[in-house]
Amino acid sequence: MNELTLKKLDKNPKKNLIIVTSGESTGIGYWGVVAQFEKLESLSKRAEIVLIGPFEKVSAFEVVPTEEESGAVAFLKGVELAKREQGKRKVILITGPVYKVRFYRGLAQQLEGRELLKKVKMWLKVNGSASGVGDCEVIAGQTELLEAYFEKEGLMTFSWKKTFGEAKKRLYAALFTRHVALRKVPDLVMDFERWQAFFKVAAFSYLAGKRTVVLGLNPHASEGDAFGNEDLVLKDRLKSMAVQYGFEFLGIKAADTAFWFDAELYVSLYHDQWLPYLKGAHYSTLVEETAGLPVYRFSAPSGPACDRLKGRVWNEEEFEKFGIVNPYKAIFDRTLEVIER
Repeated sequence: MNELTLKKLDKNPKKNLIIVTSGESTGIGYWGVVAQFEKLESLSKRAEIVLIGPFEKVSAFEVVPTEEESGAVAFLKGVELAKREQGKRKVILITGPVYKVRFYRGLAQQLEGRELLKKVKMWLKVNGSASGVGDCEVIAGQTELLEAYFEKEGLMTFSWKKTFGEAKKRLYAALFTRHVALRKVPDLVMDFERWQAFFKVAAFSYLAGKRTVVLGLNPHASEGDAFGNEDLVLKDRLKSMAVQYGFEFLGIKAADTAFWFDAELYVSLYHDQWLPYLKGAHYSTLVEETAGLPVYRFSAPSGPACDRLKGRVWNEEEFEKFGIVNPYKAIFDRTLEVIER
């Protein structure tokens, strides 16, 4: 991390710190931030802002420059700064979207020989049962890396705005399992030690106390026991567990109609159970998050970062022309909510 940046942060610290990593320097991650500089300027009155990535030619904010296109270097520097500042102030880490394979290759290069890589692998082995990664030998996602770095369980979560009459309310969806083969999901879902860990993490995060719906494992939440008894067993076991941790449990509901219930937190049992609906219906306000960490972590929900976007200056007109919603508008709106809380 740039020593000059650290000295500036220590000299006159504001109570809020926003760290933005570029993700892919050629895609929507980098230019999405650039196109929302006006919103960042309004946030700068309330928070210290550090941009990590190739921003030095286009920004008057404090910039830690990187040139690597993989986004791995910027991500790691952002995480290291977030860990350094945790506890001193409210820290919001905004990470850019990445090409998975290239990102992991870049991480492996950056972490080679470092203690952090050993820590990540050990974390995934020891905590696989709670994080849904099993005995995976590689980093399965940004959330898993953050868990290992902060040595703390987190929940991969998505939030979005929904309109109720004239009011807008923020709702949340948390993934019970993440990057795991579908064939393994039923056994993991019936592991109640895993559920205990899930509710414990949620109870000590900003998800605490929310009205909660768990999506059914089987079609129509099993339609009684027509498709199996898993959802009936889950209903009986999870109700008392959720209440024990302070949640109002609304039941096990069919995934295709769960959005009709007056819930604040929806628990998706596996990665693609509810994400297609959320990314299709709510992309304009959707934010990927990691709940349960000592810092806030927000990211674009798999925002476009592909070769066809390369080399463009992404102002809002360009986004509109390509039919792409700039995810950083939703991210910075969410950031403002946290700062004002």
